[in-house]
Amino acid sequence: MPRGKKRQDPADAPIDGDYSLDQVVNKDPAFKYAMLHAEDMPKYRSLGYVPEERGPDAAKPRWDSSTETDAGYKVRDLTLMKIPRSLAERIDGQALGVAKRRMETLKREFTQAGGQFAVPQNNF
Repeated sequence: MPRGKKRQDPADAPIDGDYSLDQVVNKDPAFKYAMLHAEDMPKYRSLGYVPEERGPDAAKPRWDSSTETDAGYKVRDLTLMKIPRSLAERIDGQALGVAKRRMETLKREFTQAGGQFAVPQNNF
């Protein structure tokens, strides 16, 4: 790319979703929200996510496709779930700790190999 030219990157696109449908309004700042597929429910429930219950002051998807008689909120095949922000940050911190330790191991192995590419051993 010639000097002085700026690259024109497209706006970020959703990986698996539609920004116009997956928006959540009336969020409580004490919670983190996610729109989850049924296949992902067991994993996220085990982490502490619970379905957002329908109510007048509840967080809800901008485009709610469920009916008033449903207990929660759905958009297409995604269910609105929430988790306390403090718990989500603790879970993310634990995962980051594991990733940092793994990166330190990779760097150490790289240095010990004289800076040459070394295939890391699976030490799990």
